[in-house]
Amino acid sequence: MMLGRRGAALFFLAFFFVLAGPVWALEGETVRVTVDKRSREASFARKEDGGFCLLFYSGACWYSLTFGREAGDLLQKAAQNYALQFEKRKLKRGKPSSLRAYGSLPVSLAWGPSAQSLDREAPSEAEVGYFFDNNSPYFSVLVQNAKNTRKQDTPALQESGQVLVLFTKSQLQGLLDAIFAR
Repeated sequence: MMLGRRGAALFFLAFFFVLAGPVWALEGETVRVTVDKRSREASFARKEDGGFCLLFYSGACWYSLTFGREAGDLLQKAAQNYALQFEKRKLKRGKPSSLRAYGSLPVSLAWGPSAQSLDREAPSEAEVGYFFDNNSPYFSVLVQNAKNTRKQDTPALQESGQVLVLFTKSQLQGLLDAIFAR
């Protein structure tokens, strides 16, 4: 049975739900994100404690970013600052690859070669802010490289790559709508 990327991601979340018990309020939602300079669908799941998870493919790995409940509120405040600065044209341009940060959020990062085997994980911090790419501003979530904390038999993928997820204004609004939908 061929699932495709979206089906594989949703299958992973469903499989995780069975293994971990009633942690996820799995709804099979997707949100649009920009990764590797391409707009993609990311699987989105809300946790019962109010947190949320994004699952997406980037480069040669699948990544899962899991945020706690307080992260949604901090993300919303950062998004409001971004929207206000965007509307007033007050976003500061820096070096072409510089990130202007509003703050950081704790995140649990998991990665692996497929959506079904995210067998590496690490606690980390995600910087939220904005980033200019080709003179276009994007709201951004940046997670630096993290070392695997799970015991592994194989040395492959023992450190994650840097994860930069960019959101256009409409993609950011879609994420916030998904986080705060009740």
